[in-house]
Amino acid sequence: MAKVVCSDRHLTENGWVSGTERWDDGTLTLVSPPSETAMTVRYSVPLHRPPFVTTQWKTDKTDRLNDLFEKFGKLPEDLRDLDHAPEATPVGEDA
Repeated sequence: MAKVVCSDRHLTENGWVSGTERWDDGTLTLVSPPSETAMTVRYSVPLHRPPFVTTQWKTDKTDRLNDLFEKFGKLPEDLRDLDHAPEATPVGEDA
């Protein structure tokens, strides 16, 4: 059975939504980011390392992004419990 190698998630006014996914069998499901995307993160599962989350893009509208963080969280719910998932830092704050 194929497993996800990487998956994009987009933070929007409606919450976190799924985006493009790449599977270990070579399958690629391309999904365009919603036009109202405020931030995109990528969940990656490398072959010989633990999975990790990276920020791919985020808006420069700090207030909007921080409002969405408060409403929907800094990461999608299914990625928050990962021991290796870093806390996303709101725009404008030091890491």
